[in-house]
Amino acid sequence: MANTSSNQPVSFTQDTLLVAELIALLGREQAHLVKADVDAIEAILEEKSLLLQRLNLAAKARYQLLQANGFSSNESGMSDWVEKQAKKRYHGGLGCFPKVSRTSKRAKQIKRYFN
Repeated sequence: MANTSSNQPVSFTQDTLLVAELIALLGREQAHLVKADVDAIEAILEEKSLLLQRLNLAAKARYQLLQANGFSSNESGMSDWVEKQAKKRYHGGLGCFPKVSRTSKRAKQIKRYFN
């Protein structure tokens, strides 16, 4: 199942940067919502849409790398990959994972605030 045949490593670097950008954007959006600045909110909606598309592309690219390395191209495959890396004590791709996890949780908290 986990035959590592690809030379390209699975990485969280791009995801980390994009999620950090999303959290900053959500913070700006929240400030504009509090001020009821409709024009600014509309501008942010377009920016947020483009950023979410970039996040989607990054996830698809990561899933393709997982598959190229013999893992399922989904979150289950990601979990399997992380587990294997932890067993190997390989930290090249894992260095950003805790930060991605924390920022994802923060984004979910912000989202819950608006729902």
